[in-house]
Amino acid sequence: MQMPANMFNSRDEDSERGLNDSEAIFQADSVHDAPTLLINGLGNTEPLFKVEYHPHSGIPTKIGSYSDCFPQTTIPPPDFEPWKPFKSRLDFEIAELGLEAALNKSQLDRLIKLFHRAFKKHSYQVLYKGVPRDFEISVRDPWDWAIENIVDDPMISPQIVWDAQKQYRWTGTAWERFFTEPWTGDEAWEAQSRIPNNPAAKLLPLIIYADKTKLSSFGTAKGYPIVARYAFIPHYIRNTDGRGGGRVVGWLPIVHEDTSETGKKGFVNFKNTVWHEGFRIFLERISKLSETGEWRSSKVDNILRWIWPIILMLSSDYEEMSVMSLIRGLRGKYPCPICLVPQEQMWDLSVEFPLRTQSSTEKFFIESISLPTAAAVEKAFKEQGLRPVKNAMWSIKYGDLHHALSYDVLHFDDNGLWEDHFFKVFKSLITSRTDIAYIDSCFHHMPRWRGLNHFDSVMNITFNDGTKNHDISKIFLFAAQDILSADPKSDGYLLLRCLRAYLNIRMYAGFHLHTVQTILAGKKELEEVFTPLMMEYIKQTYGTSNELNTITPEDIDEDVSGVTGDLEQMLKAKSWNFIKLHLRKHLFSDIIRKGASRNYSTKPNEKMHGPIKHSYLRRSNFKDYTKQILDADQYLLVSGLIRSNIDALDTYEESLLPDSEDTSVVLGSTQSDSFDPSIYDQFQMLGSPMPPITLSQNSESHKNDKAFDQFRIKLGKFLTRFLPIYGIPLPGGKSITEHCLLKVRYTCTSDWQLKTDYVRCNPKFHGQPRYDCVLVNAQDKPYIARLVQLFSCTVGGQVYPLALIQPFSSVFQNSNRQQKDIDLGLLRFRENKRKDTEFISIHTIIRGVVMVPDRIQAMPHGSVKGDFFLFDILDADMFLRARNNLQDSEA
Repeated sequence: MQMPANMFNSRDEDSERGLNDSEAIFQADSVHDAPTLLINGLGNTEPLFKVEYHPHSGIPTKIGSYSDCFPQTTIPPPDFEPWKPFKSRLDFEIAELGLEAALNKSQLDRLIKLFHRAFKKHSYQVLYKGVPRDFEISVRDPWDWAIENIVDDPMISPQIVWDAQKQYRWTGTAWERFFTEPWTGDEAWEAQSRIPNNPAAKLLPLIIYADKTKLSSFGTAKGYPIVARYAFIPHYIRNTDGRGGGRVVGWLPIVHEDTSETGKKGFVNFKNTVWHEGFRIFLERISKLSETGEWRSSKVDNILRWIWPIILMLSSDYEEMSVMSLIRGLRGKYPCPICLVPQEQMWDLSVEFPLRTQSSTEKFFIESISLPTAAAVEKAFKEQGLRPVKNAMWSIKYGDLHHALSYDVLHFDDNGLWEDHFFKVFKSLITSRTDIAYIDSCFHHMPRWRGLNHFDSVMNITFNDGTKNHDISKIFLFAAQDILSADPKSDGYLLLRCLRAYLNIRMYAGFHLHTVQTILAGKKELEEVFTPLMMEYIKQTYGTSNELNTITPEDIDEDVSGVTGDLEQMLKAKSWNFIKLHLRKHLFSDIIRKGASRNYSTKPNEKMHGPIKHSYLRRSNFKDYTKQILDADQYLLVSGLIRSNIDALDTYEESLLPDSEDTSVVLGSTQSDSFDPSIYDQFQMLGSPMPPITLSQNSESHKNDKAFDQFRIKLGKFLTRFLPIYGIPLPGGKSITEHCLLKVRYTCTSDWQLKTDYVRCNPKFHGQPRYDCVLVNAQDKPYIARLVQLFSCTVGGQVYPLALIQPFSSVFQNSNRQQKDIDLGLLRFRENKRKDTEFISIHTIIRGVVMVPDRIQAMPHGSVKGDFFLFDILDADMFLRARNNLQDSEA
């Protein structure tokens, strides 16, 4: 299809460089003189970081350790009467209890005297068929909300990052840029470049979410909340619904639809006009201030700043994206709100299309809306896949709505490509009762892990939870590989290969920190693996790519009231030519421009639908419920703020008390000032102790388990080797204390933060044996082992935590590696013989590992007969460790 000439220019050089020229940009960012390395007190080299502040800020570049470059913010002393406007803490807590219990109307009316109403109702009219229709929007001014609840909040204001940054880590040869929070992306940098060049000029960046939600069980009552978040505060504050987190700042009207009007282009345009006229009221003050900014001093630091509001990100699903950008959605000629991909080419991820820009779209609107006839206007807008409605967000001076629209892993991946397409097709391919039962059995036998949902069955159940869908997609690869790999030329096997590539991209999409290398690796996975596989699958299952979409844009009109039965069935048919497949082309450019995907995910915002529905059910009379819900939201906001202040006061007062005696013991930590702390750290801790037993009793209780053969002899040999290394005498005692839990803290390779695994070694954990696996450090390279027993013994007054383990041997490194394992990226391991157990110090354990059985065949002691696969997509850290391990083995 021919692209529209000179209608939509691609973004400017700075905007477009996100992906196409990324390698050159990253090279330019990395070429600097080598810095002076930092040596810590233990003689180890500390990682070096660099923060480059936006040149308008006037702040010099900072180079140093992590704590130097990213210092902890100082929180001011708390309010010593935080319960005001209540007379006392008791008065507040009584009111708080009543609020949680859902006060009746008269009680709420008394409570409202203490709280000012935050929402204001605005009325407006929109013409439809020449007749004005009345609508109302309720607004809590987003500027006032941001100033009062973020900038002037003594607990939140110190957390604000006022200037865009470029952050780097020294790799040993170059500075490598990384992307995390919104202020580390190119979008924030460019936005600050657009406002006046004054050190006092600062952005007030907002993340806006809007989506309809059902309030009643039958969907007869609906709400349309607008949620705002302040972009330049840390995610652990921003992505909550508590203090400093997201807040409902508006409530849009929902247009009632008559069946006779549904789908007609005139009515669809009317609904979009109602949305944007209401949103224009919502943005009224923000729009005015985006022209001039506002000078104001924070009540916290009293620094005078020239603050400029901007909508940095729009968080939404595709339906709301279409409304926000005023494209014609799936039936439009160009259904992507970010680029100009033709409707019939959404499946083709190998082609680059021009990007939309706000300036070019606005220019087209001005030129085309004044055409002489309504038919000419409609034709012009239809040719561009747009609606003849003025966009409310054009009123924001330093913003671009097409830049702000963002990739959403919840709707585009977990509840999109996986749930709506991959999973449905897999279910259609796996139809025999035996195969369905086997898949469900694999899910049932999947090792349990903290943070990973466990399922007894999935094949006949539908989940509408993004986290559950994400976990199912990860486990399904391992559950289905044995069934679908019988014929390597089958549709199912090819689709399973597509799923593996999709999961790799999904793992990259979920990273909380992206370096240049991870972005390039994810981009390579998308372009060189996923795209060719999907195109091969599409051609194999549909004959030719031309047969993929038998409906052209010219065949489709917004007026579907007269659609024939055949065409209606074709519209409903499952097709791989769909927008959620295409949108992943913009995933990595969004990460470069706006940081990690959690910054613009809809998940934190959709979690707020729960309290809204609760207020509808518990705090409304089901009539004029919008006002009652928003009043309750304000009460909960103020109540939460007061509760937060009281908790802060409690914490402050506790900190003034003398330190209480710490009775906990970290096993392996020093209990003597002369003991070298560099030998034993405090990153591993045993828990759930059992009563002490003698070595003889331990051997007797496990006499039928070959893993404990010659337990005393093996332990003696290990201690003889282990203890003299540090000049420690051999043990004189003969008793041990068995433990069922190991808590391991480790530095995550994906974001360099400390993470914690809870590793179980329990013969009866919730009624079932559970012996988790671990990654063990060794001189040559790490290896994987299953825990057999965790225990501690005392030597010379010092407690030493040890583990009996059963190592795995890596099969995937063999030259005769199975083709299936190569195609599906499976890392195969084989458990050593039960009698070949070993002893290790728990301090050699790096982290926990999940091993998935190749085939389900249960054995005693909680083990499984046969080979195992490393569950490499457990989390970002394991994903990177596994890929590095695989690459090393192939080198």
